Amino acid sequence: MCCLLQQAVGAKAPNSHFRGRKPITTIFGSNGLTVGDGMAFPHWYGVGDHRVFAVEVSAASLFGGNYPRIGAPSARSLNCKVSRCRAQYNSVLKSLCDRHKMHEKLLALKCLDDSVTPAQYQLMHNKWDNELGDFMASAEDQCTKFKSSQIEYSPTVGIFIKRRSILKWILRWYEGKVPDTRNLLRAAGRNNVENPLTTSREDIEARLVACIGHLMELKKIAPELRRKHLLQCLIDAKERGDDKAVAEIIRIRQKECDRKRQRGINVVVKPGQGRMVMAVQVMEDGGLTTYDTHEDIVRVVNSKIGQRYKLGHRSPLSSGQLAEEIGQFAEKEAASKILDGTYEFPEGTDYALIELLKEAAALKMEFDETDELDSGRLTVEDFIEFWHSAREETSSSDSGRHFGHYIAASDDPELAILHVESMNIAASYGLPLDRWKSALTVLLEKVMGNMLMEKLRAICLLEADFNWWLKITFARKMMSRIRGQGHIPMEQFATAGKCPIDGTMCKQMGFFDRANTLHVPAVMNSVDAEQCYDAVNHAAT
Repeated sequence: MCCLLQQAVGAKAPNSHFRGRKPITTIFGSNGLTVGDGMAFPHWYGVGDHRVFAVEVSAASLFGGNYPRIGAPSARSLNCKVSRCRAQYNSVLKSLCDRHKMHEKLLALKCLDDSVTPAQYQLMHNKWDNELGDFMASAEDQCTKFKSSQIEYSPTVGIFIKRRSILKWILRWYEGKVPDTRNLLRAAGRNNVENPLTTSREDIEARLVACIGHLMELKKIAPELRRKHLLQCLIDAKERGDDKAVAEIIRIRQKECDRKRQRGINVVVKPGQGRMVMAVQVMEDGGLTTYDTHEDIVRVVNSKIGQRYKLGHRSPLSSGQLAEEIGQFAEKEAASKILDGTYEFPEGTDYALIELLKEAAALKMEFDETDELDSGRLTVEDFIEFWHSAREETSSSDSGRHFGHYIAASDDPELAILHVESMNIAASYGLPLDRWKSALTVLLEKVMGNMLMEKLRAICLLEADFNWWLKITFARKMMSRIRGQGHIPMEQFATAGKCPIDGTMCKQMGFFDRANTLHVPAVMNSVDAEQCYDAVNHAAT
């Protein structure tokens, strides 16, 4: 290691502390790094009472100069926390659905006769769903507009922003890019821009430079103007007795205040976070191999993730005569015989597997005797209840139908019915939508800088509506039946109504204390079950 700052400035580093005389901090680097310019800033330039040092290092000597290209995701136009955006989205989407008769098309799809084959039905349903998706995307584009936040908005700032836009509009007219000037003349008249088409181009450019300069001057006092503007809006809303406007203005003020305060806090105390994965490392032939191109990363990740998702094939149920008779998804007659208790297991079948399937048959018989099977249909009340309290920032699949679409639709019963009935049709016919069959796998670094494939967290993002259907069907309805019958063991703590502290206390007081009291040798293993969730055999479930 050598002092990079000394190489850059050609002299030893100065004293770092404002009271000190000797340098106690500098910048060190490995030999071979190509150093450019360097700077030792004066005291009190940065945070704290030490100097800030900066050194320019060549990218070619650091990582070969191959800058990774990171594709930034497109921002969401729909923000359901803003009631205006939510209402505009619902209004546009309802208008599009009414104009193109989406309700009538869905009803016709629901009333098809038996002459339509499953393949034809699935094709028709996917066509209807794709059309609805286009309308949802169009409604999101029209619900709001992104505006520059370089200068905090107030009426004073807005005047000069509009004038700047009009002056640029006039310059485009001089370039022959504005064929119709009527809108331009009306906008110029509303904003006191005199003689827009008779003033020379040089004067327009000079006025534009002056307008931009005035905006830069206003930028210094823009935060104060913004606070005064919001305060005046709040006073006016209270005088009008508009409670909705008062609540919205208070929300805006609080949000902007929290954002400014949090930015300063994050600069100092927020820990480093793992970035998106731009390279992966795999153990091959006794050494680490690094893959950093898009094609190689996709190929390696698909191979490794595919192996992880196929761990359930190790089960005895996935091979042999029993697997052939049951089928991949337990769709054959043997599965029904197992649940009825009339199936004769082939010789050599694993003993633990036989006991597991017999227990499944006993549970089914008990449920058939004591409980009525739920129809499985989703209701509008379920839709509204869930999506009203859903977290809008949650990511979903790459189709573009994020949580905000369904949160906004939960405010309108007509749109909620449209989504619910479409999912009920797919579930009742057993024909999922095409977009439900694809998912987005996201890789995140558990430890910042660790790119080992085994140490990356893989998250599979399903479609938002399909994920909700799974939660309602399995997490709520199925678990509610099991809990109602008392089939969840008391020692099971990963269930509703219990917390990790309950498990810790049971382990300490129920296991260790009893073994100590009875003087019985006992051993407890702490087993990491993270890989077990990927080792589910679907034929057994």
